[in-house]
Amino acid sequence: MISDRRIPRNYGDRRAVVRVREPVVAHRAEPPPVKGKSRCRMHGGARGTGAPPGEKNGNYKTGRHTAKAKELSKLVRQVARDAEVAGDVVSRIRR
Repeated sequence: MISDRRIPRNYGDRRAVVRVREPVVAHRAEPPPVKGKSRCRMHGGARGTGAPPGEKNGNYKTGRHTAKAKELSKLVRQVARDAEVAGDVVSRIRR
């Protein structure tokens, strides 16, 4: 369904009324999201939807971006930061 709206416009020495067609937004009743998810059961919120995690997934390649790998990388970065701070403190003490 499309609604018409008339808008008066000035074009230099003459005036015109322009018709603008705009779509009418109809809000239908949508089912609520499934508990614990952001989608309803009919649009991907049902149990068992989505790809399997880890090596069971067909797109799994190396494991470089798994949760364990990301956690280990985060820990290594933290240790490096701590070592850098400790080195700065030691160099200040030696001065």
